Amino acid sequence: MNDINVFYDEIINEASAGRVDCFFMMNLLFSTYIREENKTIEAKKNDDGRYLIPRLVIKNKESFNKLLTEYLALARKKYDLSIYQDELIFAGVENYEQIINKIILTTLWANATYDDFNESEEFLRKQIAFLKDETFSEYEEPTIIGYSETLGGYVEVENIQETILNETPNSLKISVIEPETNERYTFPLVRYGIEDNKCYIYAVQKNKKYDEENKFKKRVNRRLFQIGENFDTKNDTYENYGEGNLKDVSASFVVASNIALGLLASKGITDIVVPSILIERWNAKETGIVVKSKREENSQEYIDSNKEEHNKIQNNLTEKLLRTFLRIVSHNKTFGVTAYPFDIDSSLHIKTNEELDCNNTLLNETFLIGEKVNSKKI
Repeated sequence: MNDINVFYDEIINEASAGRVDCFFMMNLLFSTYIREENKTIEAKKNDDGRYLIPRLVIKNKESFNKLLTEYLALARKKYDLSIYQDELIFAGVENYEQIINKIILTTLWANATYDDFNESEEFLRKQIAFLKDETFSEYEEPTIIGYSETLGGYVEVENIQETILNETPNSLKISVIEPETNERYTFPLVRYGIEDNKCYIYAVQKNKKYDEENKFKKRVNRRLFQIGENFDTKNDTYENYGEGNLKDVSASFVVASNIALGLLASKGITDIVVPSILIERWNAKETGIVVKSKREENSQEYIDSNKEEHNKIQNNLTEKLLRTFLRIVSHNKTFGVTAYPFDIDSSLHIKTNEELDCNNTLLNETFLIGEKVNSKKI
């Protein structure tokens, strides 16, 4: 059986109903249009406009299939899928290889934007490039890249291989280590993918696995307030700019992203793309609310209250990610915005210039640590 047959036989049909059975249910919702066959599989629900339903456009089926096959083969090599294989074998599932293929080809679309669904071949080429990328392979083991006088410790970088359920195959784990005690402060992970010398940053997220409580963490948190240097805290507020304000950002997110930009610059990567929303992850949470509501006595009340909360959370996540990078741009003329979300697509586009011109001591120093990559030993 062709490895990608499951995509046409099962995935696109089940996705039109909003839930794909991969031995466990995955919430995924989209319609599909195959141009050569003039065939459309319409999404079967929208629940009063609750969902944002994209349309997967397959313009050239032969080319699309070739790319999909290549992605599947690379993903099977890249990701550790043993947890699924072991569970399926334990459950006595004979066709477990086909189900693993289904998991891979389903999770793929969870990280697509509206633009990606419309230009599906470009999306597949991008995802293939992400899997092949070895830009930061030198950081497969934790590596000291410099010392921060401002934060009071060595800056360490590790390139983490993510699971198939995360937004990207890799992320940068950036830490500061106190020289004498070796106590550690770990920043939020920067989840990224690189294609054709362009970096896509899908998320900057905390991970409790790396969160250590110690005295040094408290000291670093105090020093992170220095991102306020040369920032207009009185004017650039929620009251004046609403969700577009640059004050209400997390310092740790800003500094982690700033160091990542320095590391990218050290590799000659100067084009940065920050997607504004991954619609399938939005839809998945909406479906989760509806499914859970069926277990509640007053299901509509549960849906309404949780939808409002979901809107707030999503707005915060989306706006926070964009504002994190716009805050860096506001301090550092090294970066310039070449397009805002929905100017040319749904992403924020940033270009790194040649000359460093930063008005913030902490951001200037940490960017240079990443850009210069002056390795040291503890």
